Amino acid sequence: FDYVIWRCLINAPRIEALLLDMIKFLSNQKEIELPKSLDDQFDRLFKYLKDYRCLIILDNLDTVLKEGSSLGQYQKDYNELLQRVSSTAHQSCLLFTAREIPEVISRFVGESKPSRLLKLDGLSYLDGRKILEERGDFDGSDDDWKDLVTYFKGNPLALELVSDYILNFPFNGQISKFLAQPRKLFNQMRKDLLDWHFDRLSDEEKEVFIWLALNREPMSASELEDDIVSPSVRNNVSHILSSHGKMMPETHTRMGMRT
Repeated sequence: FDYVIWRCLINAPRIEALLLDMIKFLSNQKEIELPKSLDDQFDRLFKYLKDYRCLIILDNLDTVLKEGSSLGQYQKDYNELLQRVSSTAHQSCLLFTAREIPEVISRFVGESKPSRLLKLDGLSYLDGRKILEERGDFDGSDDDWKDLVTYFKGNPLALELVSDYILNFPFNGQISKFLAQPRKLFNQMRKDLLDWHFDRLSDEEKEVFIWLALNREPMSASELEDDIVSPSVRNNVSHILSSHGKMMPETHTRMGMRT
């Protein structure tokens, strides 16, 4: 690649700010002002994506694709970016991380099509160890490190959360001392991780997941619809389940969630 750009979208930047940032970088600071029209701004970006081989990485893309009044325009603008990248001829690559597949690119996904979907597995023992070592000084044997990363399935966010517990009193960075604790402590950290994911859901998605948790046993989509009180959510159950099912390794006709 001639250029590599990485941006985290967790703070939901406006598309105009992102485009300006990328174009300034790709033009070597020669273009510091953009046309007023968003279409013209996209055209300027794609001029560089055609002229050079660029890698653009957008982390946490689903932050700006959530439906809702506050992010409605964000969703529209970023969907436009995805659609243009998928349907316009260029020699560059856009790589993004998300928990759901954006609907706007679904028809462009396939072995003979311009877009691909890659399942992101947990980190290896060595990569997980690197994340922890960047956050502080830890003391542990190779087996301790392997047990720690394996227990949290190489989940980067979980490893970042657990690092704070281990570095502080009473563990003071000692991994073996932490691993010897009752699993009750581990369950609290898992709760923190689930809370982080749950808080990112829309209100409609939260209502669906709450009813799944209340039922506690597997249930069909029609049974779930009968339980939900809100008409707007009830009429949207299939869409919500479908969008979240896309990020699961396999689909089931009955579903359940345990708290």
